Formats: sequence, structure tokens, C-alpha cells
Amino acid sequence: MIPAKGGMDIAARPWLSRLIRFGLLALCGYFALQVVALGQNQPPSFTAHPASVSVLVGAAVTLSVTVEGSTPVTLQWQKDSSPIPGATNATFTLAAAQLIDLALYNVVATNPFGTATSFSGLVLVSKRP
Repeated sequence: MIPAKGGMDIAARPWLSRLIRFGLLALCGYFALQVVALGQNQPPSFTAHPASVSVLVGAAVTLSVTVEGSTPVTLQWQKDSSPIPGATNATFTLAAAQLIDLALYNVVATNPFGTATSFSGLVLVSKRP
């Protein structure tokens, strides 16, 4: 094989060909390891937060969040920064809102790699006109 002008005949130097192949494989392996590492050991983070809503007394209210992170992720809804017993799902529903339900609602997400707190959503409950 005739090398290109100023080039090197790789076929005539098998060690160079092996070195280049090893380098490419090592480079690809490095990037593959980086991609795998990015998907592991991630603390929770919110991609959707509770929305603020305004309802009349007696109306149903459903708040929801979306969270990412390494599993297992546990959720705990809070009303004015106090945990709501049994409210541990991505959605929280008030079947018939009352004036006492007027508050800020947020979620605390926890996994083995950290804790995150969502922004708060205001539930504004008013009397019928």
C-alpha cells in the first residue's frame, strides 16, 4: 500500500493499528462508563411541582408532582410544612375542600442519595357567593 502524501502506512505497522483500535475502544468504554454513572446514585429532583388552585368549599382538589432519581424514592406531602399522615403518593386529593384546607402544600422526596423539597402550591378555598 502506498501511503498518502505525508501520511503513514498503518498496514505496514500492525502495532500502530492495534494501538489506534485500543485507543478507540478505551475512549468508547470511557464514555459508556460515564453514561452509566450518570444514571446511578441520583438524589431525587422534581420535574413538576404542585400547582396553585382556587376552589369553592366542597369542590374536589387534586395536587400532583413528578419526581426523578434513583429508586426507591419515598414521598411525603406536607400542609404548611407539617406532614400529612398517609399522603405518600405522587398525587394528593381533597375530596371536598373546606376553609380549613386553605394552605400551602408541598412534597418532600427522599431516596438513599438525598432529599428534595418541591415548591409549594397554594390551595385557596372560598365560600360560595
